[in-house]
Amino acid sequence: YESRAAEHPDLFDVLLVNEDGYVTEFTRGNVVAEIDGSEWTPPRECGLLAGIFRGELLAEGRIQERLLTPAQVRGASHLWLINSVREWVEVRLAE
Repeated sequence: YESRAAEHPDLFDVLLVNEDGYVTEFTRGNVVAEIDGSEWTPPRECGLLAGIFRGELLAEGRIQERLLTPAQVRGASHLWLINSVREWVEVRLAE
């Protein structure tokens, strides 16, 4: 994270990927990707911290869990960083 952030000081956050190659979360919140008209977030089993706002959205049925690859996230119609303070922040990935 530190080296990537130093290389790109204009970045808002960094998207983390686990050792199995699946997206886990941002460093400041959880990730939600819109794929095929549905909003998806990675499951806790990927090694992420299950945020409070994420839990509320899951309980309300507004988002669902599934494994997400970096390629799926790059191809998502919309991508958000979510947390209890900022709620929904639409983001885009840097190349």
